[in-house]
Amino acid sequence: MKNAGVTNSLAIIDLIKSRIEIQNKFRDENPDFYLLESHEKNELFNQQFDLVLENHFPDQSKYPTIFSCASDYNKDISRCNRDYFKCSATAVLAAAGGFWPGIVVGVFCMWDLTDCRGDAKEDLADCKSN
Repeated sequence: MKNAGVTNSLAIIDLIKSRIEIQNKFRDENPDFYLLESHEKNELFNQQFDLVLENHFPDQSKYPTIFSCASDYNKDISRCNRDYFKCSATAVLAAAGGFWPGIVVGVFCMWDLTDCRGDAKEDLADCKSN
């Protein structure tokens, strides 16, 4: 890391280790969470995010743009992921008709997901600039 100009590499490694430990602890203490579908997890995170904002920033009217932009972005990404999973299921079904149809639909799914996430990022940037 020193070759890359990072002077506090030990601190970064400690942060990474800490993050892994926190993730492992969360996984051990919340096994049912990992049984949920991805869109259900995203919805729970969005709801929790809104609660944290309300508790820590009760007067959100002072910060309307950042909160509404973040909330809208999270919703957009959740919808992108939801649509991707639907499309992926279609790709699996198409693969039953042969390798190439499954590949074509799979590539379309990835392209659509990338496009959707790009749109969400553009909308977030536009929202923040207004």
